[in-house]
Amino acid sequence: MTYIATYLSTTLPNQMQVNDLNHELQVENQVGNLQADLVVATESDAVGAQLSQPISLGSAGAPPFAAQDSGWTSALPQGSGMGVTYKALGTNGSVSIAIGPAPGAGFAAHLRNTYAPSAEVAFDQGAVVFAQSGGTPIFVDAPQIQLTTLNATHGAKSWENVTQVSIWVPEFVGHVPGDSGISPADISFQLLAIQPATISAATGLSTSTPINFTITSPYAAAWMTFVNQHSWPFTATCTPITPATTAVCVGPYIYNVGLGKVTFSVPATNLHTLTVVTAVFAVSQI
Repeated sequence: MTYIATYLSTTLPNQMQVNDLNHELQVENQVGNLQADLVVATESDAVGAQLSQPISLGSAGAPPFAAQDSGWTSALPQGSGMGVTYKALGTNGSVSIAIGPAPGAGFAAHLRNTYAPSAEVAFDQGAVVFAQSGGTPIFVDAPQIQLTTLNATHGAKSWENVTQVSIWVPEFVGHVPGDSGISPADISFQLLAIQPATISAATGLSTSTPINFTITSPYAAAWMTFVNQHSWPFTATCTPITPATTAVCVGPYIYNVGLGKVTFSVPATNLHTLTVVTAVFAVSQI
């Protein structure tokens, strides 16, 4: 009886915590593999390619005393998306151009652990996010946003030295179907179209107006951390969307409390090119 009591109070919880942690890492790797596959299909111009990725909803159990912890998948909240706006010069002056936002370009795997804090692993507008209630969400795999800068400075600022900006914008036609339980959720993606857009001052970009990237996400705090970690020539701002509070922008993360709108502006002065590649994927469940 003493052995069983010790096992149930100490050994079993410790083992299940390890199982839950391993499960979280497994799902992070699976969503990261999906991100890599979608990017490679886009870069290879593989229109029509079909890709699939299982998401393991169940952790390992410790029978007969502890069953597998389960999970479920869901689309990101309505309103999530990414967009790019800039101004182009024309015969009648400048006109605002908008690319996106891409609706529903993401999903979340919710891992409801019994012996460890519950967690979420999400594909959010091209980034892989890990989030737990009470903590600050972080990027496991960063989004495909690249800036190339010169080494010179202008006074105390370097914003004039931006030379090239490129961004990959995934767009999902349909939402990732909801699935729950302990069996893997098998999700299929088909690349329907690739829509590249490359502009520069030579092709009509207004250099007097910045290029604005906007991400609306339940994981806005992760986007803010990501941008602030880079010595990029701009500063991001975040605005909570009601009923969310400022916590959505800085943490701690709370499940299902709303969205934050993250905006960062890239000055167009001395910009060589802006490349936005929108990849459109159909989503279904196998």
